[in-house]
Formats: sequence, C-alpha cells, structure tokens
Amino acid sequence: EEEEEEEEEEDEEMSDHEDEDWIKEWTFEGRLKTTQEQLTENKEKNVEYIQNLKQQVRELGIPFFNVDANGKLDNVHKAVAYTLRPYLEQRESLIARQIVRPVAPERLAALLQSHAAQLSVFGETDPVDYLETGTVTKPSVEFPVLYKDKVYLLNSLKNQEKFLNEPLLYLRQTPPPAAVVTPACSVIGPPKSGKSSLAKKIALDLNAVRVKPAHVLEALIQTDSALSRKVQAALKSGARISDDLLVRAMAWRLNMVDCTTQGWILDGFPSTYEQAKAMKDLNILPQQVFCIEVPEFELFKRIKGADPMHIGFHSKVLRQRLDQFNDEAGSLQTHYMQAYDNLRNLDGTKSKWYLYDRAEAMIKDGIKKRLAYVTAVKERRPAPIGDLGLSIHDFKSRVGHLGFYCPVSLKTRGELEYRAFDRRYAAEFREKLYLFAGQAELDAFMRDPLRYLRVSLPELLPRRLTYSECRNLPSDTMFELDGYCPVLLRDNQHLVQGQDLCVIEYRADLYKLSSEDTAAKFMRLPELYADTRLPSKMPPVTQPVSINLLAEFENSIGYLEQAVSGVIKKALVEIGCHRVKYPNLSVRESALKFISLYLRAYNPRSNAHMRSVYKKKLEEFSQLSDLPTQLLDLFEKKYGAVNNPSAADGSFAAESAWHEWDEKDYQAKWEQLDGVMSKHKLSLARLFSRLG
Repeated sequence: EEEEEEEEEEDEEMSDHEDEDWIKEWTFEGRLKTTQEQLTENKEKNVEYIQNLKQQVRELGIPFFNVDANGKLDNVHKAVAYTLRPYLEQRESLIARQIVRPVAPERLAALLQSHAAQLSVFGETDPVDYLETGTVTKPSVEFPVLYKDKVYLLNSLKNQEKFLNEPLLYLRQTPPPAAVVTPACSVIGPPKSGKSSLAKKIALDLNAVRVKPAHVLEALIQTDSALSRKVQAALKSGARISDDLLVRAMAWRLNMVDCTTQGWILDGFPSTYEQAKAMKDLNILPQQVFCIEVPEFELFKRIKGADPMHIGFHSKVLRQRLDQFNDEAGSLQTHYMQAYDNLRNLDGTKSKWYLYDRAEAMIKDGIKKRLAYVTAVKERRPAPIGDLGLSIHDFKSRVGHLGFYCPVSLKTRGELEYRAFDRRYAAEFREKLYLFAGQAELDAFMRDPLRYLRVSLPELLPRRLTYSECRNLPSDTMFELDGYCPVLLRDNQHLVQGQDLCVIEYRADLYKLSSEDTAAKFMRLPELYADTRLPSKMPPVTQPVSINLLAEFENSIGYLEQAVSGVIKKALVEIGCHRVKYPNLSVRESALKFISLYLRAYNPRSNAHMRSVYKKKLEEFSQLSDLPTQLLDLFEKKYGAVNNPSAADGSFAAESAWHEWDEKDYQAKWEQLDGVMSKHKLSLARLFSRLG
C-alpha cells in the first residue's frame, strides 16, 4: 500500500511538471517569458563580443563610431550612412586626408621663406573655385592648406573644408593657364535704374575695381599732368568735358595696376555713341555691356517719397536726364549689339538679387570661355570664340580659306552653308577663323579639325543680290526658268513664280526664288538646282502687275492699298479700341502719333531691337493717353465720396467710398501726369481745357 501511494504521488508530480511545460511552451505568457530570457542571454553574449571587438579594432588603429539606435529605423540608417560617407563616397582621398592639413596664416610666410614649402602649380588661384566655376579668382591668405610640400590658397573657410575633405578631387584637375583673365564689363541704363548698385556688388564679389567717371575726374585733378591740366581748364571754364577728354581720363584710370590685375567694372560709362567710338580707338572694349531696362513710370515711382530738396530726386531733373539717355541709348546699344555682340539686357523691374546673380553668372561664364580660349590657342587646338566680343573687322581680316562657309557641311554633305558674322558657332584654329552651321558641326570640327580643312570651295559661288540691286534691275532682265522658282520646281514639281526682291546670281545667270527658305536651299546646293529644266508643256502665263509699277502713276491710292493697307487697318482698329488722346495733343494729332508709332513698332523690315524699342514707346504712349481721363474719374470719386458719404436712404454707398488704395493710385497717376506736363511745359488749366 505504501509503495502504491508513493507511485501515485510521483505520477501527480510528473503531471504537474508536464502542465507547467505545456503552459510555458504553448501559452503567450510562457513564450514571451522564454523569448525575453533568450534575448537577455544573447545580449550579454553580444555585449561581451562587441567589447572585445572594440578593443581589437582600436589596437589596429581603425576608427570606431557609435551610432544611436534608439530612434526610428530610417533615422538609424541615415545616421550610419552619414557617418560612413567619407569612407564610401571619398575613398580615393582616404590617405590624402591624412596628409593634408590647414596652416595658420602667421606660419605661411615662415614656411615659404624657409623653403620648407612652396606655392603649388595653381599659384594664387583657388583650386576649388577654378574646378566648380572655371574662374580664376585671387584667393585669400587667411585659409592656406599644406599638402606634402605644396601650399594651396583658398578663398573662404567653406572652400578650405571642401579641399580638406576631398583633396585629390581638386589636385587632379588641369591647372589654369599662365594668362590671367579678369572681369572687364560696363553697366549702363537710365537714371535710377540701379546700375551703380549692380556695379558695386559685382566689383565686391569678383574683387574687381569699380570705375565711375566722376571718381576718375576727382582723382585726376589731384595729379600734375598734361591731361589733368586740360580737365581742370575745362572744369574752370564751366564747359562740358568733351567725350574724347573723358575717355582719355578713363583710359588713364584703367591702365593702373589695380585695374589691370583685378579687372574693372564701368559704372554708367559709356553713355554716348561717341564715347564708345573713342574707347574703341584706345583699345578699351568691355567684354560684356549690361543694359538695365526699366519703364519710365517705374523710375518716377522710385523717386516718390524721397527728399524733394535733393536735386537728383526731382521729377523735372529726372525727366531731363531720361530725355538725354533716350537720345543716346538707341545708337549706343545698337553699336555694341551689332559690332561686338556683347550687349546683355537685364530686366530692372526684378529684384536686385536676381540682377546680381544673373550678371555675375554671365561674367563668370565669359571668363571661363576666355580661359578655355587661351588654353586651346596655347595648345594649338581649335578654340571656340563665341561671346568673346570679336568685331566684324576681326572676322574679315582673320577668316580662313573657306571664307564664311561651314567646312563641316561642305565636307560631309557637299552643302555651301553661308554663315556671315555668326559668332555663336565659330572657332579659331591656327590663327584663322572658321564658321559653322550649328553646334553639331562645331563639335565635329573640335574633335578633328584637319579632316574638315582638307576641302576647298568651288570656283563659282552663288551670290544673293541686295535689295537695291534687285530694285535697279532693268525691266527687260532675263531670268533663268522664265522666273520660276527652281527649288519648288525640282523638289515638288510646282511652277511658282519667284519674288522680284529674292534674286540669286550663279554662273552669270539670275534665278528668282519664291521665299527665304527656298533661297537658302539654293544657296546651299546651287549646282543641284541650277540644272533644273522647265517641263515641255507649260500652263498659260499670267502677268500680274508689279506693285512697284503702281507707284509710277499719279494716283498712288492703289500702291498704298497694296503696300501698307493691312498694317494701317490694324492701327485704325487699335485706335478705335483704345480711343487714345495724349495730354499735349489734339485728337487728330494723337491719332497720327499713335499710327506712326504703330507702323514703326510692327514694321517687318526693321530689326527686332528697333521694333521692341518702338513697342515700348507705343505702350507708354497709350498709358499716358489714359492718364487725364483716369484722373478725372478718380477726382470725381474722391470728392463725391467726401461730399456725399451716404446714399439717399441713409445707407453707406460702399461703391463710391474713397479707400487707401484709391489714394495711392491717385497720387501715382498725378506723378506721371506731372512728368508729362513738365516735359511739354503744359499748364493744368490748358491740359483740362484740351480735354473739354
């Protein structure tokens, strides 16, 4: 019995243990507890392993970093990637970073004098700026860096940190050429347009010298020279200093050491076409001429609220200075645009920061292109000359044996691609200039110039007759193909009569072309189209009356109807829509003035620049024509709101109330009208009497 009782107790204990194991294995609480015990045990083992690994890694001199892993998984990944970035992205500079180190400015002189170190091949050029912007900037001695036995000068602390992190990136670039290219530009524009602020900012950022005519004259009269005595005599007499004398004074300043080594920025100079011509005679050519464009009403708005006792902020003085600028601006801008293609227009209505960034970017791009030009010429490689400011005379005197024809088009396609004075796609090779049809042709020439120069022009070349030559052709002149367009006849089998003012001479024969496109095709492939023949059967010939013959009759109504009726109709429609009435002119005079400006603004024979100039004048004329009427409406609204603030039933007339924005608009329009009245010396009574 005792044995049986003991066996029963043992069975009960075994069943209890089995129940506990089952609970531990199959219930959530049991599994959680088991997992925690396993994690704790693994953590203790991992901590011990990591401590041993740390000790071994540090003994080997390998960097060890701690990363906080308590946050989100994405943040942990970013922290690890940031920590390992110098070892993953800049692996080439791992060893170089151990060698390069910053040098205190006070130790730099001692290192150089003791010959323990010397300047690198970059000399006084910041290698970081040269790689990132392509510009040669004079660095500061406050941020030097020593790599082996070479000293590199950096412009800023930011550039020094970049160099220390990736030294090989900046050391492996080709050093700049021995020639140093410095800024040389001019900032022009109407008064109060912000040209002085722009010139100051550019000069400060690029370490150039800002040169202003007034400052130059002040410095010149302090010296003792023949030029100084001439300037003093002109100032004492009260006469205006001549353009030639002023340009000579500017040349005296630009030849000083600071201007020749750091570059120069002309502030508001030249201001006339004569000054630009005198600068050309003295070999002073701005690499870029920045012209700030601001509407006149915006200029008058800028002086609003300024000190009225300051003569520069008076509306009458501003009006006079604007008239002087407008008289010279057209010829001056056309000179630089056509002769050198270095005019750069800036929108003065945008923020000053936009103007700063835009102007500096164009200057740095020009410096980069000139540096590339100098390097290529030195290495006797083809050098692009776009945006270098070469004059038409330089093109004519230095053009190669192919003249103004594209050598790539002639070699590959047999086409005579004529590109007269097109500076965008041009290159210099062995002191000769060559022009190209496009960027693809220029790139091909840059890769293998000799391949495309082993070609010559044909003996006979097509020549496009000028407008005057076409007009002066005799009436009995014989044209090939009876005056039909050879391009349309060969390509499309169409019989289309060519235009009288689109004539090409080839092989002593004259060909009429139907359009500018067909004329360009004929000029490219003259042999192909000159061999075209008329079909054996021809349609009946109709002889339309030439428009030039209509002008020979006494009654020229028909000539005007055929020549200019379309654009005059458009001008009359615009007058009907706007009903312009200029303050100083009658209705008839205003209409005639509007038509004259409209014809000039939309004259298809004018160049794009002149059309844009007259479009702005037309827009300003229309705006000023509406001023008196708008002022009368505002006047009635203002004093109507004061005298009758409420409606008849006692409710407030919200639509006739005078608000703060109405007052601002009212004052701004009076300022503009005051400028018009001052310009034409018109009294207020006379003005409104003309308005009826």
